Amino acid sequence: MWHRMYQALVDAGISVFSPGQRKGRCDAPYVVLADGAQETRAGGAAAEAELLVTLYVPLSAYSELNGFLGQVLSALSEFRLTSRQSAVTIDTKVQAYARVLAYRVLKKNKGDGCK
Repeated sequence: MWHRMYQALVDAGISVFSPGQRKGRCDAPYVVLADGAQETRAGGAAAEAELLVTLYVPLSAYSELNGFLGQVLSALSEFRLTSRQSAVTIDTKVQAYARVLAYRVLKKNKGDGCK
């Protein structure tokens, strides 16, 4: 599912990175896509996994945040957005405003664990 979300963002023209892949100061909006929590359902045949989408916009571009949020939400409209959305925070390491969106996906258990 991570790959499908990644491709949906890329197809929408959004710069997307894995955790730790992008370095340095934020100079344009981008997204970091990461695996979140995972919970195995009763019987162990499936699990609900969370994918975290962190949006970043430069500190000089707060007014772009809502438009970028709309672009990301539109690109990921086929996926299940949870009600968990963070408040806007400031990430001083990359000099950006940040906001985290959580998406839920169902994963089938393939033998020795959810993959």
